[in-house]
Amino acid sequence: MSKPTPGPWRASHDSHGRFQLIADGIPLDPERDGAQPGEGAANAALIAAAPDLLAALESVIPFLEFKERQGVLTDAARAAVAKAKAGGAK
Repeated sequence: MSKPTPGPWRASHDSHGRFQLIADGIPLDPERDGAQPGEGAANAALIAAAPDLLAALESVIPFLEFKERQGVLTDAARAAVAKAKAGGAK
């Protein structure tokens, strides 16, 4: 399978108020110029896996809190969860 579009990704709205994803300043569009074959399918697979990835990350935060001394990984995990739960496009 092809690799998804490199991040960072962000949620946004276009000039017509429609939801869109932006990656590296470019709206994610599988038909755009320069898209690699299979990139759209890889992006869709990543988006479809997002709820499972979020649940998995949330489940390891208590372990990180217990095991980690400096809190760097715990802080990164919490920040990623907060970003995912921020309520959509900004």
